[in-house]
Amino acid sequence: MLAVVVAVVFQSGIAVMMGALGPLIVLGGWWESGRRSARKHTAALLEFDDHLAEHQSQIDKARRDTLHRATRLHPGIREWSVDSLWRGPVAGTQKLSIGRTRWYPPPDHPLAPSGAISGMPALVDRAAGLAFVADRNQSNLWRALALQWRAHSTDAVVPSWDSREEPPRDFLGPSRLVSVGAVSDVPEECQTMVVHRGGVRAQLHAPGELPQDVHLESLSHAEAMRIPRGRLVADAVASKPDFGRRDQLWAALSPAGPFVDLVAEGPHTLVWGATGSGKSVSVVALVGSLASHYSPSDLVCVLVDFKGGAGLSPLKTLPHTVGWVTDLAPESSGRALRGLRAEMTRRERILDAAGRADWSELDDASHAPRLVVVI
Repeated sequence: MLAVVVAVVFQSGIAVMMGALGPLIVLGGWWESGRRSARKHTAALLEFDDHLAEHQSQIDKARRDTLHRATRLHPGIREWSVDSLWRGPVAGTQKLSIGRTRWYPPPDHPLAPSGAISGMPALVDRAAGLAFVADRNQSNLWRALALQWRAHSTDAVVPSWDSREEPPRDFLGPSRLVSVGAVSDVPEECQTMVVHRGGVRAQLHAPGELPQDVHLESLSHAEAMRIPRGRLVADAVASKPDFGRRDQLWAALSPAGPFVDLVAEGPHTLVWGATGSGKSVSVVALVGSLASHYSPSDLVCVLVDFKGGAGLSPLKTLPHTVGWVTDLAPESSGRALRGLRAEMTRRERILDAAGRADWSELDDASHAPRLVVVI
């Protein structure tokens, strides 16, 4: 309206044009401002999505780490039975795992808002008695529970039974462990109950806690037979090996241990891992540990190196080394195999002449060092 008045007074069309441009400029500014705001909003949403994904990744990692730490601290029967470096429960812990459950972090825990974590160890107190309430047909579940209980029996008397046999239904480990057919049969000293619900499912009743659904571990007779018998007694002399005994052969990855008896837990040892993970270094450390504790009159080694001699080269100069074979000299492999066969025959004759069934039964006067083949 002002532009029209100016145009009439001054007889100028330019005033009308300027007046018309004003609203157009305002509309253009409004459109550009909206466009910039939309771009900022989109960028903010993308940044929020990135932060949200990173936060979720951190939560997922924290949940995985929590599960890993709990599993390492409280391994189940399957986990510790195949871990040659596991040597009983961690000092200070009174818990052992009987299976898996869903764990709900307490309200003050940083992971509380993320919900329950599946696959966490289902823990029972080692010092409290435990009763397994199920029918007698659940032998696989009872076997896993009994062997786990026995493995933690460091200060208590347990029955003498072999893993190839069925475990007894009532014995003492860290405390009393029984298998009964009904809740009414649970003895008073058993403060914790595991009530079978079908399959591997059960309900855990612990003092002062709500009932907890668990998935029990199961161990068949064949699987139990594959567990080295020496692993079933947690207070074995692994922490104080006797290097003077002929029926034992102790090795470790470090001077501080833990030590592994290659006779009881062998006679074969497998070191496995990805390329570059340190397999050769581990083998060298194990053989070096043997050489540092046993003289060449007690232990000799035959080395077979398929890395051109580079993998086991630190062991070549040991006085214990009586044979050295590499893939760079294929013809030596045949000679080595023939030599090992001849040595086995010689040792059979020595045993036969001495009237002994095992190499450890020979007296110290016999020239009878242990022979370890390292590939």
